[in-house]
Amino acid sequence: MNLPPLYAATMLAAIVLSGVFWARLARRDSRLLLLYLGALFGALFGAKLGWFLAEGWALIGRPGFWLALATGKTILGGLLGGYLAVEALKPALGYTAPTGDWFATGVPLGIALGRLGWIRPGCCGGVPG
Repeated sequence: MNLPPLYAATMLAAIVLSGVFWARLARRDSRLLLLYLGALFGALFGAKLGWFLAEGWALIGRPGFWLALATGKTILGGLLGGYLAVEALKPALGYTAPTGDWFATGVPLGIALGRLGWIRPGCCGGVPG
């Protein structure tokens, strides 16, 4: 599976835009930037782990496994990983204010950008690429 350039660009745009949003929020409290980074890396790890548990394990030893491992991910795993990372970091940072509203705004926008990147290659919408 080759990663389409448009998809890579939209995913990078989603990460950059969310980073700018959280950097602006972090002016109020520097711990928010750490929460964002925790959410980002938790989401990346969760997305990869979700893919591996769902289908990646079956590809071990097959040709193309490393490429599939590099590109495979799941939205549900990403959501769960990001959520767990934030919930683990909040007590560690002593942050008690709610953060869910900010994530509830940013996450769908990021997912939408990622989906837009797949329109041209025709993936994931039921159309063979």
